[in-house]
Amino acid sequence: TMSLTRTQVIDALQGALKTAWDSTGFGERVKWENVGASPTTADAAPFTGNDPWLRSTVRHSVGLGKISLSNAEGGSRWDRRGVMIVQVFTTKGTGLPGTPDLPKVVQEAFEGQSLLSGLVLRTVDVQEIGESGNWYQTNVSITFEYDELK
Repeated sequence: TMSLTRTQVIDALQGALKTAWDSTGFGERVKWENVGASPTTADAAPFTGNDPWLRSTVRHSVGLGKISLSNAEGGSRWDRRGVMIVQVFTTKGTGLPGTPDLPKVVQEAFEGQSLLSGLVLRTVDVQEIGESGNWYQTNVSITFEYDELK
């Protein structure tokens, strides 16, 4: 099993998202977590205009912990798990799924894909959330797991 770090995994997830979103023509309209100023209210967009945009967050969760005995060098395998949540905001009142179907673009960037040796993408789910301010929000959730040797 390949050993991965949290940084490698986040970079791979965000890289796949950036590549897919760039293909939509809205590539600059991404609110990456902890980059730049945040909107002052939940309904405010970090961008002006009515073009679609997205917000990306990665959250690690409780894994299985240590899943192997120490090897000859004293290292062990640790199970890591998490979810990437991509919130896609499109103009309210334009119907579902929208043209182009932007949540589907995000879904296809991850579903059935191999981004990094040792990174397992478990599920990719699309969930319609509903109206949020001037936007219609759809979330795409990508669950993942990997092992870290240390």
